Amino acid sequence: MGEKPIFGAFDMSTLQGMDNVSAHWLTCMAVDDVDESYRQITASGGKVMQKPFDVAMVGRSAVIQDPTGAVAVIGTPADCVSEAY
Repeated sequence: MGEKPIFGAFDMSTLQGMDNVSAHWLTCMAVDDVDESYRQITASGGKVMQKPFDVAMVGRSAVIQDPTGAVAVIGTPADCVSEAY
């Protein structure tokens, strides 16, 4: 978003539990508040794939699945990320 990064992309094959997952794209959407968005998504029928978690120098994220089965990540970038660019 201009000069401010709003999220990113990375190789997920090195993450725990991802060794048998085929190559794919995972959509990441920036939100103002991961925990509040997570509550709204689950209250509206979305499913939890990964509860909200923090990643140092990246921000706070959660992996959700909408009622149709589509999986996505919601995230709020860490303030420190924009200082690195």
